[in-house]
Amino acid sequence: GAGMLSVSRRPATPPRRSAAAAGDGHEAGGAEQFETVSQLVSEQLVPMQLSTKDVCRFQGGVLPVSLGMVKLCDLWACNDVVARRTRKLISSADPDYLKVSVQMRGSCVVSQGGQQAVLGPGDFVLYDTARPYQFSARASVHVRTVVFPRDALRLSPAQLQRLNSLPISGREGLGLLVSQYFAGLGRGANTGVCSAAWHLSEATLDLL
Repeated sequence: GAGMLSVSRRPATPPRRSAAAAGDGHEAGGAEQFETVSQLVSEQLVPMQLSTKDVCRFQGGVLPVSLGMVKLCDLWACNDVVARRTRKLISSADPDYLKVSVQMRGSCVVSQGGQQAVLGPGDFVLYDTARPYQFSARASVHVRTVVFPRDALRLSPAQLQRLNSLPISGREGLGLLVSQYFAGLGRGANTGVCSAAWHLSEATLDLL
């Protein structure tokens, strides 16, 4: 129906026209697209509050893919967008998740606990969904987010604290390998490779 995003048919890379189309194939208006994207982000990742300067002109989309214990979610937008995980949105009943955001296109700033990570294409950052944070992106942005249980990443609390909100370059060394892997993972998952979801999930966590 109108306002719903048919995620099973959406490409992994942002199309040139409106990305958040209605399930019946007709393009939704900007406000309708924004509402759909906001709803899907909260449903597929964790509850968040999205805002943009001009809702009526918003163009964007979300593509979620499940890889077993790992959730992969693409977000793209042609407008500036801010996503906030506020204290009010954090519940003790929420799953204990960590997130890694990989900047596929454009730039963004991730802020948590007084620290800021400025990301350019290929860069990535780890942050904690159990604490408030803010994601701010400039227009024409594409971000691939990976969400997984905290205990799936075999690091001590002290190691996680050191890594939290620390920008990691995806342009050299092991960071380049990780960045290229996530670029390929999105394409593969969208073309049906997710039948091997468990293996992809394990490989993703090992690489991280």
